[in-house]
Amino acid sequence: MDSPAPLPLFADAPDPAQICDALFPEGGYAAARAAFVQTAKAAGGAQASYVNPPVGLQGEELAMDVARWGSDNALASVVVLSATHGVEGPVGSAIQLDLLRHADLNALPGGVELIVVHGVNPYGYSWGRRANEDGVDLNRNFVDFSAEPPSNPGYDALSDALVPTSLEPDAIRRADARLAAYRKQHGEIAYDVAVAGGQYRHRHGLFYGGDAPSWSRQTLEQLWLDWGLAKRRLVAVLDLHTGIGPHGYGELICDLPPGGPGSRRALRWHGESVTHPALGDSVSGARSGLSDYGWLAAFDDRLSFLTLEFGTGPFVDLLAALRADHVCHALELAADDPQMVAAREQLQRFFNPPSPAWREMTLWRGRQVLRQTLQGVAASL
Repeated sequence: MDSPAPLPLFADAPDPAQICDALFPEGGYAAARAAFVQTAKAAGGAQASYVNPPVGLQGEELAMDVARWGSDNALASVVVLSATHGVEGPVGSAIQLDLLRHADLNALPGGVELIVVHGVNPYGYSWGRRANEDGVDLNRNFVDFSAEPPSNPGYDALSDALVPTSLEPDAIRRADARLAAYRKQHGEIAYDVAVAGGQYRHRHGLFYGGDAPSWSRQTLEQLWLDWGLAKRRLVAVLDLHTGIGPHGYGELICDLPPGGPGSRRALRWHGESVTHPALGDSVSGARSGLSDYGWLAAFDDRLSFLTLEFGTGPFVDLLAALRADHVCHALELAADDPQMVAAREQLQRFFNPPSPAWREMTLWRGRQVLRQTLQGVAASL
């Protein structure tokens, strides 16, 4: 049987190499938000903004902004998220802008609506943090807080080595020696779970899942109601991230149960490049409280959820950047303190490589995955 013709979503779009600068505007979150809101309006989308109470680094308003195209009676929703981890927002915002500026939104398949959510974690995007206004990693926050949260004894044992009381070289060397000893004694998988699996006891710690549903989680849950997602036959979510992995490679990570409906659809739509942390074939490991799990609880077998993770560098560099950020915030340093400024810049360099080639790679891959997702959703109805 012949394969269907590719959806002509970006058929007339300019080459990403020619438009990178326009899609990655200078000026941080405020400039990216303004570009998104203006572009969505020009593209004729229905819009809403959910305002986050804190203010941004430049004193600007913070919000989760939403734009939508399609029929109120759509059978399926394709939802594109950016900045779940705030500092990772620029590439997600750029892919969203490229979609709204250069895709033919009139070519959306029949019965399919498109919902674009800009700035899931606007505070982290503005302030240059992976965490939110409460120091919470949103991708560890989707647990049942009416029950005892997951324990992580490995993190408990390493907490003061992961976030020491100082960034002085001697303190870092001692902390690194403890991490290395734990890694050697317990092995790579146990070390990964201890460090990054998620923890719920150390408020200033890495990968902290919080002690209650975050503003972003509650806002997403309200968004489901406001935009009628419960009525859809199929909900496909694409969550845009940057971090570990080969430089510029966009890995499609499926944290839904292997072999389940969402996993099977992902493989059908995108092929064998889809990875599953539960099967050990992903750059990511097993995690607690992922956003995926919150969506899965709401939509069950109707959900397809994929994380598109663009590689930037090795985990050891990610850990060093996160550690500097968390130490500075644990010390409650001012935003303009030299150590805080240096930590913020270190995070930006890691999660947003200042490379035109890297940016071009992310845009091409973003177009491919968006097209495949929309085409796959339409074929599944």
